[in-house]
Amino acid sequence: RTVASPVVAGDLIFGSHGRGVSADMLCALRAGSKSTQPKVEYEIKTAAPLTPTPLVKDKLAFLWSDAGIVTCIEAATGTVVWRNRVGGSYYGSPIWVNGYLYCVDRRGTVMVVAANEKYELLGKTSLGEPSFATPAVAGGVIYFRTETKLFSLGGE
Repeated sequence: RTVASPVVAGDLIFGSHGRGVSADMLCALRAGSKSTQPKVEYEIKTAAPLTPTPLVKDKLAFLWSDAGIVTCIEAATGTVVWRNRVGGSYYGSPIWVNGYLYCVDRRGTVMVVAANEKYELLGKTSLGEPSFATPAVAGGVIYFRTETKLFSLGGE
């Protein structure tokens, strides 16, 4: 079963699959061409995301698992740069804004992690009620949706 959206970065396609409520693996597939077959470059079997979509920025990929474990890998090779538990349970996906990753857990806690080669939990705050949504960005504003409210961060 697949829930997360596939992600294309360069000539790699990232996708995950699993059973029940957990992922079995994330796979990085090198796209084929008219003359070559697609090739599995690597698989990540520890703390892979089932529901949150992987996020690739520059040379790094960030895998935010449903169980609140964030893994940073080298996108080209799958080499783990760091892995850390931020806690929570996730249905929404992380977003990247100005060097930061934002993700909201099912209880409505916004987690902010530095999007670089060193793990850094920069902050967390509660929205006060459950959230199952991925944050959205428009016009310099980040939007967070809960069951009954819409919050904005930034802008005027």
